[in-house]
Amino acid sequence: MAPPTVLVTVGSTRFDALAEAALAAPFMRAVHEAVGTGAVVGVQYGHSAVAVPSTAQACTMHGAQGHAYPAAEGAITVFLFRYAPSLAPWIRAASLVVAHGDSVPAAMLTAATSLPAQDANAVVRAVESSESSRAGAAPPQMDVLSEVRSAIETLLQPKLAPNEQLIQCRFLIETLKRVPTELDSLMDPNIATPLVSSLTVLCSRVLRGSYTHETQLLTCELLNKTLAYAEASTTQAFGQQAREVATATGAEAVMPSHALSTLDRALLYRLVVKLHDPEDWCAPNIMDEPQRAVETLHYQLMALQALTRDGREILAFRGIIDTLTLWAEYAWGTMMALRTQNLPEVLRLCEQSAHGLVLLLVAACKFHASRLEKHHMEKVLRCVSSMVLSPRLPSSGMREATRLVPARHSTPAYYGLENTSAYLGLPPLDPIDPTVLVGTVPVSANRTVQVGVEDEHMAPLTDKDVQVIAKMLHTVICFSFIPTPCIAQVVYALCRVIGLPASLALEAEVPEQLRLRSVDTDHDFGIVLHHLLRSHVAYLVVRLVYQILCSPRKGPRSVRVGAILFLHALLIWNVQRRNEDETHTPLVSEPMIISMIRGAFSQSDDVLDLATLYLMDDLLPARTPWVDALRTSQAPQPLCTLYRPAPRRADWDVLDEMVPVMNRHLTRRRRASSIIGVSGMVLQSMVTILAGTPIEGEWAKPVVAMDNFSYQFWRLASWLPDAVLLDMVRANHAAHMYLPSHAGWLDHLVELMDTFYPAALAERPVVAEAPYPMSRLECAHIITEAYEAVQDLPAQRDPMIERILVPLTRRALRLETNLQIGRPLRRIVRHAMLSSVCDSPASQGMVFQRLMNEFVSSIYKAPPLSEELDEQAKRAPAPLDEAPTHEHLLTTRAVRSLRDLIEIFYLLAFGPSADSNMVPDLSPSPVAIDGYRDIGLQIFRELLHVVQCNAPQGAEHGRSWVPSHLRLVVLRWLLRMRADQRHRLYFVHNAGGETLALVQMLEPSMEMRDDDRTKDADGATSHGAMPWFLEPREVDVPSAPYSSEVWQVYHHEHISPLEEELAPNDDGPVLLPVSEYLAALLNVLKTETDWDVISCVITHLPAQLSNKHLFCGPQALRQVRALRDFLVPLLLEQRFLPNVILPNEVRRTALASVLYSTLKVLIAYQRCFTREQNDEIVEALAGGLTRSPATSQPCARALVVACHELPKSFTRYVAGTLVKLSTIMSSVTMSVHILELLAEIRSVPALYANLTESDYRRIFGIALQSIQFHESMTAGGTREDLRASPAKFSLSQYVLMLAYSNIAQWFMTLRMQDRVKHASYIAQGLVLANELRTELSDHTIVCLDFLARFTYSNAQSKPVPSLFRQLMASDEEVETHAQQSSTWLIGKCLITVSVLPRPDTFEITVRRPTGTVNIVSNLENLPMHPWTDEEKAAQFLAGVLERLKQSQSHKQAVIAAPGTGTSEAPGAERDSEPPTAPDADVTAQPSSARLPRSTLTVDPAFIALQMSGYPGASNEQPPILLPDDRATERLLRAMDLTPVYDFHKIGLLYVGYNQTTEQEILGNTYGSTTYMRFLARLGDLIPLRDQQDVYTGGLDRQNDEHGKYAYVWRDNIKQVVFHTATLMPNKEHDPNHAAKKALIGNDWVHIVFNDSGLPYEFGTIPSQFNFVNIVITPHTSVHGNIDYSISDKVYYHVALQRRPGLPDFSPVGEGCLVSFSALPRFVCNLAMHSDLMSQIYLDTAESMVPYANNWITRLHHVERFRSQWAARQPASTPDPSMAYDFTQTLKK
Repeated sequence: MAPPTVLVTVGSTRFDALAEAALAAPFMRAVHEAVGTGAVVGVQYGHSAVAVPSTAQACTMHGAQGHAYPAAEGAITVFLFRYAPSLAPWIRAASLVVAHGDSVPAAMLTAATSLPAQDANAVVRAVESSESSRAGAAPPQMDVLSEVRSAIETLLQPKLAPNEQLIQCRFLIETLKRVPTELDSLMDPNIATPLVSSLTVLCSRVLRGSYTHETQLLTCELLNKTLAYAEASTTQAFGQQAREVATATGAEAVMPSHALSTLDRALLYRLVVKLHDPEDWCAPNIMDEPQRAVETLHYQLMALQALTRDGREILAFRGIIDTLTLWAEYAWGTMMALRTQNLPEVLRLCEQSAHGLVLLLVAACKFHASRLEKHHMEKVLRCVSSMVLSPRLPSSGMREATRLVPARHSTPAYYGLENTSAYLGLPPLDPIDPTVLVGTVPVSANRTVQVGVEDEHMAPLTDKDVQVIAKMLHTVICFSFIPTPCIAQVVYALCRVIGLPASLALEAEVPEQLRLRSVDTDHDFGIVLHHLLRSHVAYLVVRLVYQILCSPRKGPRSVRVGAILFLHALLIWNVQRRNEDETHTPLVSEPMIISMIRGAFSQSDDVLDLATLYLMDDLLPARTPWVDALRTSQAPQPLCTLYRPAPRRADWDVLDEMVPVMNRHLTRRRRASSIIGVSGMVLQSMVTILAGTPIEGEWAKPVVAMDNFSYQFWRLASWLPDAVLLDMVRANHAAHMYLPSHAGWLDHLVELMDTFYPAALAERPVVAEAPYPMSRLECAHIITEAYEAVQDLPAQRDPMIERILVPLTRRALRLETNLQIGRPLRRIVRHAMLSSVCDSPASQGMVFQRLMNEFVSSIYKAPPLSEELDEQAKRAPAPLDEAPTHEHLLTTRAVRSLRDLIEIFYLLAFGPSADSNMVPDLSPSPVAIDGYRDIGLQIFRELLHVVQCNAPQGAEHGRSWVPSHLRLVVLRWLLRMRADQRHRLYFVHNAGGETLALVQMLEPSMEMRDDDRTKDADGATSHGAMPWFLEPREVDVPSAPYSSEVWQVYHHEHISPLEEELAPNDDGPVLLPVSEYLAALLNVLKTETDWDVISCVITHLPAQLSNKHLFCGPQALRQVRALRDFLVPLLLEQRFLPNVILPNEVRRTALASVLYSTLKVLIAYQRCFTREQNDEIVEALAGGLTRSPATSQPCARALVVACHELPKSFTRYVAGTLVKLSTIMSSVTMSVHILELLAEIRSVPALYANLTESDYRRIFGIALQSIQFHESMTAGGTREDLRASPAKFSLSQYVLMLAYSNIAQWFMTLRMQDRVKHASYIAQGLVLANELRTELSDHTIVCLDFLARFTYSNAQSKPVPSLFRQLMASDEEVETHAQQSSTWLIGKCLITVSVLPRPDTFEITVRRPTGTVNIVSNLENLPMHPWTDEEKAAQFLAGVLERLKQSQSHKQAVIAAPGTGTSEAPGAERDSEPPTAPDADVTAQPSSARLPRSTLTVDPAFIALQMSGYPGASNEQPPILLPDDRATERLLRAMDLTPVYDFHKIGLLYVGYNQTTEQEILGNTYGSTTYMRFLARLGDLIPLRDQQDVYTGGLDRQNDEHGKYAYVWRDNIKQVVFHTATLMPNKEHDPNHAAKKALIGNDWVHIVFNDSGLPYEFGTIPSQFNFVNIVITPHTSVHGNIDYSISDKVYYHVALQRRPGLPDFSPVGEGCLVSFSALPRFVCNLAMHSDLMSQIYLDTAESMVPYANNWITRLHHVERFRSQWAARQPASTPDPSMAYDFTQTLKK
């Protein structure tokens, strides 16, 4: 709760007493007793004189400032304050308010208070008692009269002390001040009249007597208050009517105001004037002690104002006009002098006195105009004029005006009546010398006006000064007349008053001062002007103004400026009068105005020029206002309408007068570095006039674009706005001033260039921007047009190049930031450079060198990008707080210089492109081509030098420092350099997906962006942010669709391998030194510190190194070896790049991963490395596996390539690699690459030929570790959530399938005798992986079943009917396929025993999840038969031969590919591989290479395992006999129809040269020789008709609808069929090849052999089911031709295109180079893995259900039937006695 508040407020009277009472101790005690402790007493003391207690502290309470202190022994807080609006709520909320009243000393005001009434009354009584005790001594009103009379008597006493004199005077003055409001009784005329008489006598005696000067001055004030008291008493006692009656009856003598006679007033006037001492106004007194003179004059003026009744009665005062004018001159001059000193109080009194004297003169002239003489008016006007023209400033010369004070015994001047005064007993008055009342300088009738004080010595006039002068002139003009001798002085003074503010104003304030004084006709001087121009001297005034302006420069600036302003105001006044009266005739003629404007301009005064231009601005016809104008027109309408109603062309002729003024100011600007102030305003005002567009008339363009004005005012071009300057340029261009048809066209072009590209601006060290973008663009088009006109005329072109293009290049390179403007200029400069090369004279070659030096110089002088962008941000309206974008970089000048050099190189190397224009004819002659090579080589090496200028200290080595963003521009272009198969140079427009993958690897947080808007399968595009220097798409260089005929990088006819790339003689062509380029890149890697540059190089270099034809030369290969020698030790020792500074967001391991990718590309250069060097590459890659998770992935992918390309080196490190792989922590993203690497090693027999048992255990351990990791994640044993996304779940299933596949594949490579121990290890590991499960997983069960199948035998998973089985079949069986059989369910298998027709034979079929076993047996325990053995054999053989004959037509064979010899047989490639053990797995080979059936070995345990319930638990459960019903039939049919192999169908496409559409690609029926050989090595060619043994994936097997043949690949686990488009026939009725697309479009994986020379885009063959494309492209683009040569040493680039959403799974990564010898095997493995991933993603991504392959599907058939059978069995308690009744369990 807030403490109670007591508020004490004060009124306008007796407030001191109330405040003191409130602060007294009794009041505080009363408040304490009434309110209690903690109260706040607020005392509003206003302006009272109550002293603030010393203990009070300044503070702020409730928003008001005041003082606070404790009272009542700290129980109460007192707050002294002055009222503020913010206190209103606090005051309203006060508990008690004590305020001063009218009838009582204090009154209580309460509102909504909680204070008890008795307490409030106690507080009020305390205030009243305290106040009354203090006010009790106050005298009543009648006692005041006694005190006044006593004070008068005291003052009249002789020898009164000076101090007492002052006290009594002040008492009387204060008392008279109180009379009208407080002392009502003294207002009685009977009291007032004698009192006024006494006071008047007193004043007279004091002024005459020997009183002090201070007392006499106070007496002047006393006289003023006395007369004011008399007037107030008279007014109160007598109304106006009563005063008239008193005057008529003669009773006015009793009026207090008439207590003083006219004679008395004259006497007092003389006494007051007598106080004036001229010595006080002379230097140095007036400067040292101005206060005495000023105070004296102040009190004298108070007395005179009272005596003259404010100027209404002056006739009784002889010489008062002279006195007032003299005093006014003194006071005015002193006031002007004091304004330069720091004496504010004295200055205030002096200003009041000076203004009061002038106003007194104004009143005198106003009320006595008819009675004043002519010389009086002249005196007043000369006085006022001299105040302005020649103010009497204090100086020693003023002593000349000193008078001799007359002696006191001179002749009385009171006509001898002073002794008869009514005031008896007063001393006699001293006479007054008449010379005191008249000025010492005689009045002259000469019209010559002398200005005594220059403008720089004049103090500025205040508004009050101007007002009083204006009132003076207005009064003389209105109530009297201006004497002719004074007209000149008045006009000069009037002009000076008008022009002085502008002349003395600061430069920034000049326009405002000119506007106020010139056009504001409602101002004080507007009234003066109005009456002056209506007087009889109007024309004389105009002529005087004309003389001021047109005479030679003479006198101060203020008079001349005022004259032009006076003329301006005069014209505006005439327009106003014309609007009021159409017959009004202007006082000034139009030629006279033009003469005065010309005269004003001729005086060469800046302020006068500006004022004159303002006049011209209002004089000219109406124009659209300009937004940047310094002023707006103040005339109601154009002043030229005074002379004609409609504008005409002649109205603009006055603009010719501005040309000399413009030249004068611009010349001064040229001498100075810059122009500011009034001169700049003059030029700006000219711009305002010229930039406007006439509103009326036919001309619709700016004034400056009229006729000849565009050229006359061209020097003002730099001041004009852009839009106006554009019209000006076009006007000159329309006059053909810039074309060769004009004699001075080159001079005009130089002016044009100097305007928009000033040399001084270009030479500034600070980056600047050229002005006027729109006009500058027009200028660029004009210069381009002029150059195009003379480009084929050397006589005119060469001077233009020398005078225009060379300096323009130097300036524009530093000033031009606008790409649109710079483009045409740079185009003609490039043309000039190329022309100089084509024309071949030596002098022209120098021109090229000069222009190129300018480009190079602009590059080396370029500031850092941050500084340049900051400078652009200062000039641009919008901020650049984001990162530098590609668009920003395009605006930098140095970047465009680099692009110009690159484009010149392009034009010389490739010739004009489709988008090139304005290119000279490039001769194809050998001599010209040699010249192109020389220039191109010079540019190439200069750009290489720029790349290496990467350190500020590089200047020591002859290199300047170049900002990184410029080096990045060059690198971004050089890294796109490629060579075709003929080693001709070309450039790619985008770097492709390989670079994108590396960028993503380096910047994982950065979203990838496809700038080419390549659509995915869903038609969506991706957008993101990427640093421009890492962006692999849309390089800003010209694109050439063909290779260069000028440049090659290698020549096959080199005789010596050591020969240099640059042939030293003329026998060979000059080659592009790519070795120097590669050396420059290596130098950048070694010395660069900027991360942006390093990241650009390491992400783009691998893609360039993939183009092996670019680096075929011996010197280039030497640099490749140097690059390998730099990278391999760096990675082996796990060191960092020497000097680079990594950003915080980039990890070192990310950089290392990119370097490993570079090392992977270097594998393709294996033939130029030694065996040891190749070994080091493999060693470095193997070491990166365990360096960090970030490097494991690229190293695993690189090792996949190495196992195919460097098998010998890989063999040395395969065991160590397995050790490193076994130590890597399992994760889904890493396991996929490890398992793929193991699968690739498995596909190369040479790599595992020498593996030991421990190596195999590591391999199985790696796979088991992945299985264990997956099972633990499934059971929730890890933090990783497999169901976080569809992609992650699919990837985890893919990893699981890869793990089991690796176990199966590697298990099949073991020898038979080694499989048992590894099978035990694998089985234990599988069981351990399922320890978190209640039962074994499906994958584990089928894997154990697989081990049971192949541990003791190499039997195929699917039986093939043997000859013996066919011989055992009877005719009835062949016809009806019926036989007696029974099926038992034992564990996870189905055993069917069928009795064959032969009485002694039977067939056992074992159907397990991983395959089917068929056993045909002959029972030897047969009973005796009546036939003999010979009869039995004859009958048997007859039936067998008949069935054998019928089955011959069903035999199918694998045939060789057409057109291939023995060396091209599918198995020929494998003949060179190391042989395997006799009992090793050979099922991995194609079917044509399978071993004969007789070589297969079977361990007896195989039969036992097949007949057992394994891998089910052995619990001695009897077998389940399946009933002979439909359910059993469906089960057996489902098992037989579910394949025991994993089937894959892969689409295979060939893309011919320049083919891009679906119709073209599907229509191919043949391919290149390389493609055909690739097919032959990819798999086996089989016939399709009646094919039964091989899965064909939907290919027609009856009518050859899809061709006669197909390629397949198969082993014991997988079968792959390739839907080869070239093997399928084209049909005339199917132009869109719908039949082919029906098959290939439904394939999940496409292999694309791309010979098109163009990138193959995902979705070229639109399909809903296409998930992966494997694109095979020659490492060097065909780029114009197809290389039909075949060699195993040729490398191909293999890339993987994935559908969006599909996880990253392949060993290809960002792409890899694979030799043709390893290509089929590598692609086949990649296709199978991709198809498996696609199947998994399609089946599991959305449903999140574990993937089930064919084996698991077969297992599910058995388990589902078992569960259904168990559900059908009745619930019963087993009878132990029935356990041994086999008839109940084995037979029904």
